[in-house]
Amino acid sequence: MGDGQHAWAAAEWIMMMKNLFIREEGDMLVLGSGIFPEWLENEGILEFGPVLIPGGTLTVKFVKTKSRLTLFLDADHTGNPLYCKAKVPGYRTEYLDTSTTQCRMKKK
Repeated sequence: MGDGQHAWAAAEWIMMMKNLFIREEGDMLVLGSGIFPEWLENEGILEFGPVLIPGGTLTVKFVKTKSRLTLFLDADHTGNPLYCKAKVPGYRTEYLDTSTTQCRMKKK
């Protein structure tokens, strides 16, 4: 951005990276909505976390194999599980909560 070593610029970069994987929308967490489809063309792992969520932390991991994409959640929080919507481009939207440990994503 040409702004040098400003803390606010670094914070905005971190927030942008977080929002690719986990963002809050009202009282729901939206997972994976900023992932580029090209990132899922080959086998591999995309992981982000742990990040702060209301009441604790959450780590998300997307594991792509030849035949499937699986979302793994590792939540450490107090209180009731938080509702989540996995909205990965190219895949059907899946509804789950933070007590879920894994979810198989289905192609659209």
